[in-house]
Amino acid sequence: MVRTLLVICSVWSLLAFFAPDVASAQDQKKNYSPTGKKLPTSLPTVLQSKKRYGSTPGQLESFSESAFQRSLMPLKDHLRYLAMARDARLSGSDITQEQKLAAWGNYREKLRSVIPAMQRLNQPGAANWASELDWANYAVVRAEQRIAEISEDTGGYEAASLLVQQASGQLLAQREFDNTLGLATVSDLTYAQDRFLAANKSSQSSRIALFENAKSKQLRWNRSGAGIGRTDRVLETQLTQDLMRFQETLQQGDLEKVSDQLSQVRQVSQRHFQVTAEYFSHGTAPLHQLTNSMVLRQRLRQLQQEVPELADKSPNVQFQQDWQFLKRAASSVSDRRGRISADLLAVDLLASSVED
Repeated sequence: MVRTLLVICSVWSLLAFFAPDVASAQDQKKNYSPTGKKLPTSLPTVLQSKKRYGSTPGQLESFSESAFQRSLMPLKDHLRYLAMARDARLSGSDITQEQKLAAWGNYREKLRSVIPAMQRLNQPGAANWASELDWANYAVVRAEQRIAEISEDTGGYEAASLLVQQASGQLLAQREFDNTLGLATVSDLTYAQDRFLAANKSSQSSRIALFENAKSKQLRWNRSGAGIGRTDRVLETQLTQDLMRFQETLQQGDLEKVSDQLSQVRQVSQRHFQVTAEYFSHGTAPLHQLTNSMVLRQRLRQLQQEVPELADKSPNVQFQQDWQFLKRAASSVSDRRGRISADLLAVDLLASSVED
């Protein structure tokens, strides 16, 4: 079945003209920080730490790969753990350009190894097999694009960007086909749509609208009591929307707006963890879902540490309580068969950052 994608991607540019001797109060506030440090333009990676992570990143890759190869871990989680190991190696303010490129190069090679492993399965009739193979291909070319960007390789970046566009289009086409068969979830389809729009430099508002549509569907299912509309899934979609808006606000550099938007993200992320913890306590949410929720909150916490003006003591108290809950949940695991060894290593890596 050949499907033609007709997606009109909006291309926008912002032109600003300023008189050299006149500055508005809004302009003066931009990128302002009383500490004298400019506001960051993006969230810090989760594993910022003064400590070295030693062999733990490699162990996480190994255990995750083993679980994935034995079909005990879906591709989504395997990719997340590979990225977590990469970020651990990128941690530290004293990392050199060579070390940065080495970490990204290792990450790319780990991604590449996923593709032949999936091809060897040769199961086109298996649910989502084709889509996940396309996803793995997309992940590889996206890593190549990032490496070219870090290397300041203009030609390589342009070539990789074209491959990212093609790979995201193939992923979207396959997810849409799977969706017609009832094999792709709303989250699967929305992610593919977002990657396609991002690769084609669509507007932020177009991408946010995708998640608003997904959230509306989930809320309808939630009201009907359907499992695909579970509260934690609705909150995940809400978080994605809020993070996109927050990222846009960070790039604008207005401290007051950043603070307001950060408060919204903190509230939703805290609610997501607590709802997930309830499901976990009843055996209907896995440990790694708790960890994923805490990873985002740690990134927000690290932003507050970088910019003290954004700090809020009350959410930090709740953060510590929730972090202790996650640690107790991890320490209570006695059976380490299956994928759980990788899940526990992810908690160990996160601990190095949280408890630094």
